[in-house]
Amino acid sequence: MDMSLKKWNKKVCLFLFSAAIVAAFGCGGNINAEARLGVYKDDTNHLTISLEQMVNDTILGNHCFVFYDGNRIDCSDENYFSVRIYPIKSTVYEGIFKDFYREEEHKIRIDFKNGNFLLSFVGDTHPFISEIISFHKIEVDESSNDVEAVRDGQNEDANSQQIEVVAVDFQKFRPDTLIMDFDYAAFYIAESYTINDLKLLFGNYNPTDTGELSYDTETDFGNRLLGFNTENQIVFKSRGHADSWVFRPYFHISYDEKQIVILCQRGAEYSWGASVFLIEENNIHYIGSIDVEPWAEYEYQAQPIASITNVKRINDALEFTFEADKLVYDLEGENQKIYTDIKYVYKDGMFIMENLK
Repeated sequence: MDMSLKKWNKKVCLFLFSAAIVAAFGCGGNINAEARLGVYKDDTNHLTISLEQMVNDTILGNHCFVFYDGNRIDCSDENYFSVRIYPIKSTVYEGIFKDFYREEEHKIRIDFKNGNFLLSFVGDTHPFISEIISFHKIEVDESSNDVEAVRDGQNEDANSQQIEVVAVDFQKFRPDTLIMDFDYAAFYIAESYTINDLKLLFGNYNPTDTGELSYDTETDFGNRLLGFNTENQIVFKSRGHADSWVFRPYFHISYDEKQIVILCQRGAEYSWGASVFLIEENNIHYIGSIDVEPWAEYEYQAQPIASITNVKRINDALEFTFEADKLVYDLEGENQKIYTDIKYVYKDGMFIMENLK
């Protein structure tokens, strides 16, 4: 075989090898890109990114981030793709992330590995994220598609697929006032109650002038809820609510007495939302923040949102509705919006606001 033929064979082999690489990985490193679509959560389950569809090589998705026990929420609109990423390597994507807290766009980088990914902000960071966050893919119940089909009347077997809806109303109540049987001088008690085997204290830690360790920190101070058991041991401590002068509780109990919801009104000269807690089987959980208040021409004329909230359990979800024609979202912030028909829903560990129109 002469040298020219050998060179030709070598070029053919190189061409075929290159073609195989392109076929396997695509021009944009798009191998199995559709397998990357799905719902991802961080380790706290408070940050969610849903990668929903592909347009050419670009992956589109949205997000819902909850920070500071629900005091700061950044969730994209349902009809807007807040995440837009494209491949720069086989497992590395870059693109744009729009946060809905400040209405700003940020450059992001996502590194996929073993079905999960690392999210990092490049340059201008998210207002509440300054580090690389690991997200893991979660399994989504495929049966939810059947539920939607039944709801829309599109399933031929609708009669056999329908799901029974069990609704349980909550009623407002006032628990017994706690008569303190133990000394807890470190805490200023504004209100105290007993519910089953729990003792609930609402107030704030007293300041210390002796140089002893304070219970407050620079990022965790102010009014809060403390829970004690029958042996007077702390079993729950909420985060402090910073500049809120009040932390007034409103109690709701389900008619089957399985759940108790506490809405704690926050505010100063006027109200600016409520923190929500759930009691089940003597366990206290913080579930989120209601960040709306009734609209009024003058803020001091509005009733506190916690006083006009109704609670209902529908199957395994809690729904919070409001006795008001107009509601103001983010009353103290820069992202004020007026809503006429919304509700909050707590389900699967997530507390979100839903616009009903």
